[in-house]
Amino acid sequence: MTAKPMIHSFILRGSAILGIALSALASAQDETSIVFTVSGVSKSIPIDKLTFANGKFTVKDPGDKFPAVPLDISWASHVSGEEPPQIAEAVSLLLMNKPSDAVTLLEPVLEKHAITAKVPGNYWIRAARAALVAHSINRATARCADIGKAISDATPVAGDDPSVALSNAMLTPLAVKIDDRIAALEALANDASPPEVSAYACYFRGNLLKTARKDALALDSYLSIPARFPTCGRVIIAGAELNAAEILAKLNRRPEAILCLEDAVREGKGTGLGAEAEKRIPLIR
Repeated sequence: MTAKPMIHSFILRGSAILGIALSALASAQDETSIVFTVSGVSKSIPIDKLTFANGKFTVKDPGDKFPAVPLDISWASHVSGEEPPQIAEAVSLLLMNKPSDAVTLLEPVLEKHAITAKVPGNYWIRAARAALVAHSINRATARCADIGKAISDATPVAGDDPSVALSNAMLTPLAVKIDDRIAALEALANDASPPEVSAYACYFRGNLLKTARKDALALDSYLSIPARFPTCGRVIIAGAELNAAEILAKLNRRPEAILCLEDAVREGKGTGLGAEAEKRIPLIR
């Protein structure tokens, strides 16, 4: 009967000590950190100072400034810090049909940010979904299976992440009729999936429709991305606008094409897509 009070006292003492230790940490604005909240105290610990195993984070070299006690994952409030710029550029590259270059940028991000995969607000999942798309373009089925499983394990919803279905649709054998491949992607553009997954589905559906010389439908598919999935990510929107502008110019709808390109420049700022859009504006004018 005395065990419960003793355990309770131990937890309270441990939380108090941890709270004091965390309060001594300085927040670094220029590096990715995990924010832990314990006993009402919230402080950041850079991810390169942490390891993770069995649902707990441990500081590599605690010393005087860092807590020596393990940090339960439930105490991890969110990830702080700026999104690695490599993600935006990698998305730009894969949308410009340079998936291998995209993977080269994404692999170091996936490795470094893997420790954050189950923490809210992480950048790992976005990078992993982009890598899954890139490997799907390359038709690297084994790598797709590995990344798809890792994403599904990291997300809180049971079962496969919707990006796995997207990858499977993109990996459909080329011998399958193009209309069937288009239909498979169309089915994945819905409000139940994460916005970037639906946007990727619309984007690659648009690409297939262009290949099938169904430009009007391809245009609708591209323009549906900013209209239906505005939170999918600025670079995907830039890619959609760039492709929409190409079709609009072909249809001699130059003012609309220029508007799309100008929007692509804004949304794709700092990426190859933005630079490409800017380069095309004077050619259409």
